Amino acid sequence: MELASKNQSKPAVHIFTGPWHPELEEALLDDIRRLKASDPLQPVVVLCGSRLLCAHLQWLLAETLSGYIGIRFITFADLARDLSLPKRAPDSRPELPTRGTELIAALTASESPDSGYFSPLKDTTGFHRALARTFEDLDEAGFEDLHDHIAAFADPNGKLLSLAGLRKRYLERRRTFRTRTDDYPPLDDAGRVFREVYDCDRLHLFGIYDLTVLQARLVRSLTGEVELRVFFPYWSGDDEWGTAFSYAAPVLNLFRKLPDAEVTPLTPSRGCAGKGFSRRLFRYDPQEAHTFLPAGRSVRMFSARGTVAEIDALVGRINEEALENGIPFDRIGVLLWNPDGYHALLRQRLERAGIPYCDAIGTPLSDTPEGRATSALLKLSAPKLVRRELTDITAGHQLIFSDTDPDEVDTCAWEKISLDLGITEAGRERWSKALELAADRYERKSAQDRRAAKMHRQAELMRRFIDRLFEQLEALHTARNCAEFFTRAVRLIETFIPASAVRERIVETLEEFAAAGLPSEGIPVRRLVDFTTSVLRGVRIGRGKYRRDGVTVFDKMNGRGVACDVLFIPGLAQGAVPVRGAEDPILGDRERTLLASRTPFSETPLLPLHSRRIEEERMLFALSADSARRRLYLSYSHWDEAKGSPRLPSRFLLEICRILIGKSVPADGLPTHVPVSYTHLRAHETS
Repeated sequence: MELASKNQSKPAVHIFTGPWHPELEEALLDDIRRLKASDPLQPVVVLCGSRLLCAHLQWLLAETLSGYIGIRFITFADLARDLSLPKRAPDSRPELPTRGTELIAALTASESPDSGYFSPLKDTTGFHRALARTFEDLDEAGFEDLHDHIAAFADPNGKLLSLAGLRKRYLERRRTFRTRTDDYPPLDDAGRVFREVYDCDRLHLFGIYDLTVLQARLVRSLTGEVELRVFFPYWSGDDEWGTAFSYAAPVLNLFRKLPDAEVTPLTPSRGCAGKGFSRRLFRYDPQEAHTFLPAGRSVRMFSARGTVAEIDALVGRINEEALENGIPFDRIGVLLWNPDGYHALLRQRLERAGIPYCDAIGTPLSDTPEGRATSALLKLSAPKLVRRELTDITAGHQLIFSDTDPDEVDTCAWEKISLDLGITEAGRERWSKALELAADRYERKSAQDRRAAKMHRQAELMRRFIDRLFEQLEALHTARNCAEFFTRAVRLIETFIPASAVRERIVETLEEFAAAGLPSEGIPVRRLVDFTTSVLRGVRIGRGKYRRDGVTVFDKMNGRGVACDVLFIPGLAQGAVPVRGAEDPILGDRERTLLASRTPFSETPLLPLHSRRIEEERMLFALSADSARRRLYLSYSHWDEAKGSPRLPSRFLLEICRILIGKSVPADGLPTHVPVSYTHLRAHETS
């Protein structure tokens, strides 16, 4: 596949369109091979959409083009940082931590004397989170003050005017911090800086189909100085039968409008497997009404009664692929379209089966034992301690119960002591006094009863633990600002949670908020506790390294463009796939479309629309179906355990069936219409 550039007086924009696999992958490899053949030492810079895709392409190049050096894979965050460093002016503002926008949005809403349309909601946690998400969308779309944009719109209930007022106050607060948008370089000289930093006058963009306004402006600023070679996931039959790639069309048009841009649609080479699923899925061309399966590939489907049975069957098939078919674990992938309900269970079953894996999705800090202990400690009330809460935290979490005699602690004895005390809820003084009296009572009996001697010791240890706990909680609940709250939360964690790598990650996360000095006047401590739990839920810790630690587990977003020899996509049940997110309750699709109409698309991409989410789901599924080089496994649970009722397969699964057999398949007809590739597992087959 020859992709040689034409001789031009200035760098141009070359756009190559086609599915990720195999067309774009082959085209990128051919391009790098050609460049290195002319000059083995010239640097090559490839911009990718995710870290996992960078790692995948590195492995692909190592296996197919071994011996080449000077090939660098970067993300937009890397590009922005590298180009901004040479010209970055000193900035004394504190850095706004990840999810810090939620706290600023909460403060903005709570302190607004009149939030107008949103006044009844201004002190609710749900509104604060929704407002933060809306503001983040506006940030990425390049909208600052909304008043100029909404002036021409009909706003009978004052909703947009109220939002514009909140947005203005939010921006005033946010400008006191350094944000990730400040890392983007000046655009007037970005091309020259790129050539100096990377010692290269060419940039490859691979598989990027969605851009924020900052990313779009950065790409535009490079044209004229840097040759752009864009490998864009898109294909259309130029007919009325549709395409799975409609979601990517607006960004492709943006690339087409760049100066000296030319588009080259890619076709599979002769040695390639031919047209894949992505050129046929979600198209209804009558000429394609016949059986179809890409050469060299197979598709297998199964369903099971319940999620647990489905995952157990999946893990069994991973073992079969490795042991019977000789597929290395590191060439097997599991794509979790909707990780909720599947991710933790899959990790558990892989570990139980002794199958090594790399978890590219990551576990939220809030779901780790240390994270759960942190949330439980923070939620304890300072003035009074409830006995049930105390029992739950001592029995359900691994804590440092004693700083001097940790091995002597018996939490079962503590539960009996607390029951004997008859306390349901009490403050520090009453707990301490009651435990002192209990210790004295046990001490008097210890001469005749050895068990009483043990209980005397446990009462003493329990009293010391509760004294330390009250001391930390009282300090936490009297914090005057965010810095004090997060500093004291860190002290609470380090006092009671045993040291580990996860605990250190939690501490680092909270210390970022302590250092930022976020204002918190007017926000109750209970809200800060909820916010901390939300922060821990948003920070994930991965496991293992791609292609080094076994089976790769990823989701539809961080796995975009990643190919495997064998790919499993479980959870394809109706109602679960495609994922249907709720429309933004603050700025709906209608208002977003009106706002976007006020700004030329060539400058600013559209705000994310709920109505277009299904388009991206279709595109990602079509591309994922071609990410399996040899075998694709699709599965779903045909029984809804929560509702106790049968479940039907997703229409995405039925769409694959339509392509395979050349005609539509009814939702309840998989066993009849796809007898070779479909297996309906009985309960005894997965036990």
